[in-house]
Amino acid sequence: MPSNVLSFTKDDRALRVSEKVFVSSLTPEERKTFEQLHPPGSRSNPPSKPKREKKPALPAQTREGLEDAYSRLLSESKGSPKPRGPAK
Repeated sequence: MPSNVLSFTKDDRALRVSEKVFVSSLTPEERKTFEQLHPPGSRSNPPSKPKREKKPALPAQTREGLEDAYSRLLSESKGSPKPRGPAK
């Protein structure tokens, strides 16, 4: 039995794209009227995704800073792990 998932997905995407193009081409007055007729969250007026905030970039580390952090990490560790014995 052939699956209609691919054609359904293509049709759904084409519908969403055409709706988005239509809504984005409206003037502010038309958009206000459209939102009154189609409340936000409805199928014809889906809510927009919130924009993600970018995290600030970390400052570039110098080799000395990295070596210092590594030596602090080694000194703060609980000692060296016990070596394993031979496999039996």
